[in-house]
Amino acid sequence: MHPIERLRYVARVGGVDQGELVREAASALSGLGDDPGGLIMSCRRLLDRHPTAGALWFLCARMLTAADARAEAWFATEELEQDPTPSHLARLLPDEARVTVVGTCPVNSSTR
Repeated sequence: MHPIERLRYVARVGGVDQGELVREAASALSGLGDDPGGLIMSCRRLLDRHPTAGALWFLCARMLTAADARAEAWFATEELEQDPTPSHLARLLPDEARVTVVGTCPVNSSTR
């Protein structure tokens, strides 16, 4: 599958675990590792579609600032997979706890 088609798939997917979203995005974005302009544009479009996906922001930031974007995609993905924070939080929250996540609304394109 062409990297652009894969990026379209990742941009359209909804209701998926952030770990899976980052793995798919890393795979698709790594196909653009030799095209800095395409990488910037693709990261921007993915983040426009998934503005509350913190792990995706992390991946894009790491790839865009790395000397080797392809390698960095996999380093960042591995780092996220090994992060113990989610299991620590799950262990510390009582079973009957309710968690509210407050997101931000994307900026209206007319106000940019």
